[in-house]
Amino acid sequence: SFLKKRYLQKILLRNSKMFQKYINSVKQLMSNALKLKKLQKKQEDSKAQMEAASQIASILVIDKKRMKLVDAGLPKIIVENTPKYLRRSKVPIVKAKIGPKIMSLMCDEKIFPLLPVKKELKVVLSGIYIMDVKGSRNSLLSPQEKLGFFQRAKLKALQKMGK
Repeated sequence: SFLKKRYLQKILLRNSKMFQKYINSVKQLMSNALKLKKLQKKQEDSKAQMEAASQIASILVIDKKRMKLVDAGLPKIIVENTPKYLRRSKVPIVKAKIGPKIMSLMCDEKIFPLLPVKKELKVVLSGIYIMDVKGSRNSLLSPQEKLGFFQRAKLKALQKMGK
């Protein structure tokens, strides 16, 4: 009977420790969710400000590539205002001619593959950030997605069987 009591106490103690760990993990998840909500609200506010300051401009895309923020040739103010851990990350940069000026512009990740090189476009600009493409003389086609190794092998095999 004494051993049974001791055994039950150990089980209860172990279960209470596990319960405490569970409660702590739930608290952590809740705090992360609150932080995420705040970040999303901040992002929505900044997006609304960018849309309010945006304007449509006609540009001639000279070159586009992913470059480090430091090497992109952007103004010093922009490089200084970005956090240090993001300065070395690669961002989509578009070198474009806007009127008589040639400028380096940052681009949205979603529309970067759509931008044709050496073509004239009408884009929505907010400062030095290209937010959207409004129109071009040619239709904007998204490039074909690259096939993986196994998909290419499967296509080759199917083509050989069809011959």
